[in-house]
Amino acid sequence: MLLKRQLQTIIGKSPKLAIKEFVNWGKTQKANVISCHPTNKEEVSIVIQAVNEYKGKVKIRCAGSCHSWSPLFADSNNVLIYVDKIKSDYEDKSKIRMSNKEMCEVDIMTGVTTDELRNFELKHNVNLEANVILEAVQMVSVVATGCHGVGRGTMSPSDHVVRMRIFDSEGELRTYYKDEDPELFKAVAANFGCFGVIFDMTMKLKPLRIVKTENTYHRLGDIFQNAYMMKEMVEENWSVELFWFPYNSFSHVDNYDPANDEIWVRQINDETKQVGLKQHKFYRNKAFVDYVTSHELAAMTPILVQHPKLTPLFSFFGFNTIKAIIDPVGPIHQELPQAIHFRRYIHLAPVNDMEFAFDVGDDYEKVIQIINVVVSKVKDSITEQKFPLNIALEMRFMGYSEACLCPANIGNPETGGTGQVFYCEVLSVSGTPGWEDFCIYVAEEWMKLGGIPHLAKEWSFIPNVEKAIKTKMMKGITSFTTQLSKSGADPNGMFLNSTLQRLLFEPISEL
Repeated sequence: MLLKRQLQTIIGKSPKLAIKEFVNWGKTQKANVISCHPTNKEEVSIVIQAVNEYKGKVKIRCAGSCHSWSPLFADSNNVLIYVDKIKSDYEDKSKIRMSNKEMCEVDIMTGVTTDELRNFELKHNVNLEANVILEAVQMVSVVATGCHGVGRGTMSPSDHVVRMRIFDSEGELRTYYKDEDPELFKAVAANFGCFGVIFDMTMKLKPLRIVKTENTYHRLGDIFQNAYMMKEMVEENWSVELFWFPYNSFSHVDNYDPANDEIWVRQINDETKQVGLKQHKFYRNKAFVDYVTSHELAAMTPILVQHPKLTPLFSFFGFNTIKAIIDPVGPIHQELPQAIHFRRYIHLAPVNDMEFAFDVGDDYEKVIQIINVVVSKVKDSITEQKFPLNIALEMRFMGYSEACLCPANIGNPETGGTGQVFYCEVLSVSGTPGWEDFCIYVAEEWMKLGGIPHLAKEWSFIPNVEKAIKTKMMKGITSFTTQLSKSGADPNGMFLNSTLQRLLFEPISEL
């Protein structure tokens, strides 16, 4: 390609550019890109400077572990920078370090995974209050795309960032501080790569906590049809996650009633004052169990895609494996970083994933209504011998976010939110028949209930969704674009792909 040769001439020998067909982990995005793997900040800067000569006609996007499902990567014929090989400029050459022990501040390079952060937390007796459940994803990407954790009153990972260094469109490494310009930082924190190439960030953590994790199992009809029980469960615990694996009661298809399925409820509460740090260890066999179960899911994926009617049988055995082996009933004391529902070896079994955020406050009737959109659709689908949801419906409660583009910003009290956000997520194996039609129905019903998509998950195929996102997130988007413009970090839109250009800058009437 002529453009690749021209850019390589400007850049010089390193980093080497290559034409590549990019495919993300979930197999939902593809593009023919000009890729490179810079190894230090000088190489990042020179790539940006080369692209900048085209004054916005050529774009740059970044990729970490490529676990986002939505079109956040480079469009075809543009530059995609893989950040996993970039070395730090820290004196000790590490990729993660304690920069201020007294303040529990940790510097985290781009490329550092959630697994690496967890190991660091345990070694240094600190913890991030909430994190995502995938250990293979990169922390800078988690923050940049406004991902969430779980915990009532707990804000998103983006809200725990206090400093970020980003290369602007001139290739200059800028430093942004939360305490110097809080309004600007609300845009920087979850910036979706629009401010440039993120080099590193500083997160403010907390002293390590010991928590009690309890797994309990309940009849679906007792929870999803009982707002009082839902309220009691949520408000009596710090962290509550609910998981429904459809068809796990394994009734005959003709007699299937979701109310007879079981719900896995995962509750976490602080017990630091009651329990000594040295007394408790995480499951010794957890990594092995995750390895085996991920291999089983990978083996089952093509079978479920080709033979959907086997879904109830798969769900029955899969759910009972979770209940008996992976997450058995009973209290377990763990360090908080271990208590997060991490999943290892997920690269073995790609999935489809759509998730919405809702500002719910204490309206548990609304929570029940949101959940039952999925339950009723699954029940209706089975009469047609269709199984579009073949892994799980996952639900979490957390606080809000101040980051402009984080979906949890809809719960921000400063802009009229309640401070309490509910996330609802559906997952199926990649390629599941009827997945998109199922998601379109669910998404349209969820948007009527005030929900907005998690922007790093699947949503781009939903009719009129960009207009709905822009309408619901108007205050956050307006604040974001204002701060981006004022910063001067990217006057020519070098770091915008076509999706972000439309979502952030096109008038609603043109979407």
